[in-house]
Amino acid sequence: MWQKPYRQRGNWCSRIGLGAIIGIVLILLAASNRCVDLSYHNQVLAAANSLNSPNSPNSPNSPSYSQEAKMQAELERLAREDPLGLLKLALKNYQNAVRDYICTFIKQERIDGHLNEEEKIRVCFKEAPFSVMMSWCEPKGLVDKVLYVDKDNNSIMLVRPTGLAGMLVHTVRRDVHDPKVKKITLRTPAQFGFGRSLQDIIAVCEQAQQNGDLVSDYLGIKKVDGRDCLVLVRKLPMDKGYPAAKLVVYLDKDYLLPTRVESYDAAGNRFSLYMYLDVRFNLGLTDELFSPQANGMDG
Repeated sequence: MWQKPYRQRGNWCSRIGLGAIIGIVLILLAASNRCVDLSYHNQVLAAANSLNSPNSPNSPNSPSYSQEAKMQAELERLAREDPLGLLKLALKNYQNAVRDYICTFIKQERIDGHLNEEEKIRVCFKEAPFSVMMSWCEPKGLVDKVLYVDKDNNSIMLVRPTGLAGMLVHTVRRDVHDPKVKKITLRTPAQFGFGRSLQDIIAVCEQAQQNGDLVSDYLGIKKVDGRDCLVLVRKLPMDKGYPAAKLVVYLDKDYLLPTRVESYDAAGNRFSLYMYLDVRFNLGLTDELFSPQANGMDG
């Protein structure tokens, strides 16, 4: 749990040697060869061999204990004892491992007190330069395509509107920081993705920790789209300006990424739902894929 350690035990990192655990888990994640670059392979083998000390057969350091079991044991330990540390580990793993991905993105948000229907969006994403191409499978709102490439401090996204507006104007240019954008979506394309979501979650947790407000728990393992996820819950007082009273993060055990994130107000009403399905990583997506021409939009 996250509730008492801040006052009674100080910094979790000093208690459980977070730095060492992060190093071990990153190595074991590389060995799992799911969401980590294959270039880590030789380093993983050497490090894994050094972990196999002749301890108890049930110890994670025992030779009979597989690399997979070691990784899962450390992840669950962090989830129980230091969930903020686990989120930081997830961000570090993402930054080390992921260059691009495609996915089906499910989004539901409460705008001006009204909970909108779930939206299903196909997304292509590239980390450098930060590039997002969104295409709505069943457009229900004002747009059916959005393209945003943050290159040379660009803040302009291209939007293809639906309905009558789409008949009159093929492509609209909008600044992602325009307050009007926030009236139709809680998170802009500039905030999309695993990396920036994790950064935002961690930043709020650290602020709440400094203020003595952070209250959280580990709920065990649950399924999301048939995949095992570590479920973390964060609770914060709404009268202090935090973005949500409760945040539920489903951290995929294999990807070590938040494939489902839910937020709620103090009364238990849903603020938002973001879910990543059918994710495929590191496909070598090119810059050309994120050009206006490739997506039938005016530059």
